Amino acid sequence: MEDKKLYDLKLEVKEIAGITCPSLQCQLEVLDNREIVKCKNPIFLGGLEITPSCQLCLNVINGERLLGLLKISFGTLFTESLQGKFDKWFKLKSEEFTNLRVKISAMISKTEKPKMKSSTPVRKSSKASVKDPKCPFLETLATGKCMNTEPLDALWRGRDANSDNCIKISIEPDSPTRLDTESAEITAEKLEKMNFDQLQHMPGSQLKQALKTLCEEAKHSELISLNLAVKKMELNTRVQERRLLEKEAQDEMNKIKASWVVVADQYSEINEKRSILNCNLIDQREVSKKLEDEIGQLKGSLGDLVRENMLFKTQRLQFEDCALAKKDLENLLKHSQEKKSILIEQIAKGRSEIDQSKAKTAKEIEVIKKDVEGIKAKIAFVEEENKKAQEENAERKLQINNLRAKLSNPSNLKLQVKTQYEIFKNESRNRDSLSSELKALHNSLHISNQEILKSNLELLSNSKILAGKLAVSEQCLESEENSIEDLQKRTFEALNKKVYYEQMCCIRADVTQVVEDLSKLNSFHSDCRNILLSDLDAASKILMEESLKVYVQAEKLDQIIDAVDKKEEELEGLKNTMGEVKKRQPPYVPVKDDPVDIALAEYLNAKEVQVPIKFIRQEGGNYTFGTKKVYIKFENNRLLVKVGGGFTSIDEFLSIYTLIEQEKADSSPKANAGLMSLAKFSKDASPGAAAQKFIGAIDGLGKSSKKS
Repeated sequence: MEDKKLYDLKLEVKEIAGITCPSLQCQLEVLDNREIVKCKNPIFLGGLEITPSCQLCLNVINGERLLGLLKISFGTLFTESLQGKFDKWFKLKSEEFTNLRVKISAMISKTEKPKMKSSTPVRKSSKASVKDPKCPFLETLATGKCMNTEPLDALWRGRDANSDNCIKISIEPDSPTRLDTESAEITAEKLEKMNFDQLQHMPGSQLKQALKTLCEEAKHSELISLNLAVKKMELNTRVQERRLLEKEAQDEMNKIKASWVVVADQYSEINEKRSILNCNLIDQREVSKKLEDEIGQLKGSLGDLVRENMLFKTQRLQFEDCALAKKDLENLLKHSQEKKSILIEQIAKGRSEIDQSKAKTAKEIEVIKKDVEGIKAKIAFVEEENKKAQEENAERKLQINNLRAKLSNPSNLKLQVKTQYEIFKNESRNRDSLSSELKALHNSLHISNQEILKSNLELLSNSKILAGKLAVSEQCLESEENSIEDLQKRTFEALNKKVYYEQMCCIRADVTQVVEDLSKLNSFHSDCRNILLSDLDAASKILMEESLKVYVQAEKLDQIIDAVDKKEEELEGLKNTMGEVKKRQPPYVPVKDDPVDIALAEYLNAKEVQVPIKFIRQEGGNYTFGTKKVYIKFENNRLLVKVGGGFTSIDEFLSIYTLIEQEKADSSPKANAGLMSLAKFSKDASPGAAAQKFIGAIDGLGKSSKKS
């Protein structure tokens, strides 16, 4: 029997996922307690006699409709120690919702049992060698075997026979001076803790009170002893009923086994018949398949012949069309060659004309260049003369100024002015004649330049027109050449087809004989068809009957496989819980005399996420954290850690060094060996292995039945 202890359970359903319904409730069952809980409403259950095998049942309901079910033992939730707390998701079994999950937070704690009053007070002696004194009269009262009829006088005479193991009771009245001091109540618990010396020093009133409590306990135990016989009878009757049920169940099992043996024999006979029928059916199918293949081949060859005949006719028509097209193309070729020769002559003429026009334009350009050079020389000469005239004009002005200075007399001035004025008029006339001649030359040169430009532009436009005509004629020639090449290819292909058709005609001279053979085969097939169809109908009926039986057996196998799958799911859940249990670390147990170690234990045990690397205590506040040696002190209600240089808080230390030490631990050879062992275990315990073994066993039974 498992040792049952009392526990207090605090449970809260935090969240339900996988369903959208506002009015969801959870029905919780723990032993005989049944409660209805809503989300985020904690519930407290106290004084539960829980064992690791006890189950917690959680049903998700909407009104009166059951949506999902969860059954899990307290051993998988809290391990075998039944201590601690958890906050995790669980998947519920549901037919409507495949992904129905619930998040549960729970905490369990152990409580002390209320102490029952003992039936027989036992005195604990201070010395280990001395046995506890017992009262034989009280023992007989407790066991219910009190057969003592000895009078009180005889008991009083033998009161000093065993002075070591006796309790002396003084039946004196209570003294008035000690009534207040000795009126404390004496319970069975206090009597259990008292030793022999304390009982000797007790006053009479307290001894009387102790005797009363002992008598009450003795009466209570006597009632229990009287009920023991009734309980024993009830147990015996239940055991006999269970034995009778076991016998009946064994008989039914034997009957079922016998019926299964008969069914197995019938199944083996049916399998033998089925194998014989399958062999016959396979032979008949092979014969029919061969005949059908031959018929199909003959039909295919006939179809090929008909198709080839049609192709031959169409190709003959195409050949005739090709011959006509060849004649037309030859005429076109001759016409295109004539056009080609004409175009070549025209191109040669155009090129000669272009060459002549180029030569003429070159000569004219040279003449124009010479004229331009002469005009440039004349312009330079005119400019030089202009410069000379300006210089002379300046000299004349100087002379005029000098003359004005020399001639102060007006008479001389008039004469000089007249002479100079006549000279100036003559020079101006000469200048006007020279400028008119220069303007005439300029106009003539401008007109000649424009005429030369017009002639050059006309020559360029003529050359562009001729180049366009040449390009068009070249394109026409290329298209004609391509059409000639296409005609040559078509004529070559037509000749090849003609040779192929002649060969086909030679090969298919014996088509009539093949048609006769096909007609004979068709008649044979029609004769054999009725016989084969009757046999096939009978065989198909037998097959249907046997397939129905096989279908029933397959459904049974599916049910067995479903049961195996369910067991595998339960095994996977157990493996996951065992893995989580293995991952959980035990709480840190501090040293009682060390305040730093006590503070460190309170900090580590209060964390929701456990630290994967353990602190190992050394002496004098020194600890090892993985591969690091650290010093921890407790100041101002804070834990400070020294690594290398200065002190840091324990939160900062864990955030920095936990990942580093975990990586070192994972990369160590011990961790790799552990991973290899886990991988081997996962390979051996792969999901579906049990189902495969079961199916293999069933196949082996079927083969053995066929052999028998």
